[in-house]
Amino acid sequence: MIKNKITVNSVVQLVKSQISCNLANEVAILGLKDFVYYGLNPIGTVIWDLIKEPKRVNEIVNVLLKEYCVEKEQCENDVLELLEELKSKELIEVIE
Repeated sequence: MIKNKITVNSVVQLVKSQISCNLANEVAILGLKDFVYYGLNPIGTVIWDLIKEPKRVNEIVNVLLKEYCVEKEQCENDVLELLEELKSKELIEVIE
């Protein structure tokens, strides 16, 4: 079964089966399903903090566009790529 890809209209949030903490400008995440530690850079940390509550992907992109000098298409692509990676590690879920 192929799971749907995340789009800018998808709503995402953190799963409950993880523990995370901010360390300076980064976040450390422990996946409780695989007991593997993951880390996110400062921009990934901003995204992680935004999706502690359900958030539409285009809202995340809009926040980043206000904070960083980046083209909208590049920002969307980078956010979607990170979210797909987090989803593949079962650290976030998509709420449709």
